[in-house]
Amino acid sequence: MLPYAPKAYKKYPFFRLVFALSVGIVLQWYFQIPVVFLFAGTMTIILTYSIFYFFDLFQKYNLRWIPGLLLLSLFFFMGAIITHVKDPRNQPFFFEKNYSNGDLLSITLQEPLAEKNKTYSANATIDGVYKNGQWQKTTGKILVYFFKNNLPGNLQYGTRIISRKEVLQITNSGNPNGFDYNRYALFQGITGQVFLKSQDFKIISQGNTTFLKEKLFQLRKHVIDILQKNIKDPHQQGVAEALLIGYRNDLDKSLVQAYSNTGVVHIIAISGLHIGMIFILMSSILSYFKKVKGYRFLRPLIILLVLWTFTFLAGAVASVLRSAVMFSFIVIGESFERKTNTLNTLAAAAFVLFIFNPFLLWDAGLQLSFAAV
Repeated sequence: MLPYAPKAYKKYPFFRLVFALSVGIVLQWYFQIPVVFLFAGTMTIILTYSIFYFFDLFQKYNLRWIPGLLLLSLFFFMGAIITHVKDPRNQPFFFEKNYSNGDLLSITLQEPLAEKNKTYSANATIDGVYKNGQWQKTTGKILVYFFKNNLPGNLQYGTRIISRKEVLQITNSGNPNGFDYNRYALFQGITGQVFLKSQDFKIISQGNTTFLKEKLFQLRKHVIDILQKNIKDPHQQGVAEALLIGYRNDLDKSLVQAYSNTGVVHIIAISGLHIGMIFILMSSILSYFKKVKGYRFLRPLIILLVLWTFTFLAGAVASVLRSAVMFSFIVIGESFERKTNTLNTLAAAAFVLFIFNPFLLWDAGLQLSFAAV
């Protein structure tokens, strides 16, 4: 149990900061505060703090609670501003602002195709809309579904296509108390979906990739090939891929349903436990090289490189991100011979993740992961 003494309270400064940040995120999402008010509030706080700086020492002591309140208010507005900026619908070149049904779209696949029952699917970005005789640069993510009949064999990560097929809204099941898939997709930056037959699109280029993502996809494919070569049973292959690298596209649907019915579906999910095991393993291996010159700097670099490579290889799901950020803080603290407070480190991990993506606040996996720790 946490002690209630003020000194104990000061041991966990990031709890206060992440609370203020979270309140700003939640209020901005549900009430959509105009951005002009957000910037006006931020400037007011900065101006007030500047005035407080010129108070004499006695006044500063008597009003010493003001800087803390101003700091928390600043992070409240920061959370609201970040939420506004991260909402894809608020991007200045968001494709829906210029798109009409029938417009020609430039679409780039952002991952390898995943096989479904009747289709292949992939996340994609809309890079441009052809309107008024010219291409207009746009941003935005959608889900692309390709029907299997007569599908070209060269669709892959980095393939750019053009299509006039209508981009549809992502809909929920219709149950008012069911899972809000539309909101879930929006929190991933995805705002629409399109279903394409072979005659609905044309491939215009290949290789529109980034170096790191391409290498990660190649590494994932290499690991999957090794597992499939050594594990002959398809069901066991799918489970091994899910357990080791979080790749769930080959999982048998009936098997997943069986796990769900028995309440143990979490055992085939990548979690912070994997990051912890990797951290312990790497720490044990590197302990044999303590006498190597530069060990103090090489150890954290190697551990961080391995941890984050696995994190992105596993799809950077929320629970793994939480663990990766926490262990990163621990590794960096150890390299500077600083003792870390676990609860404060946990709050700091949440703070960093919400700065990076405020919509992780609604991620059930992240909530359960933090609650468990």
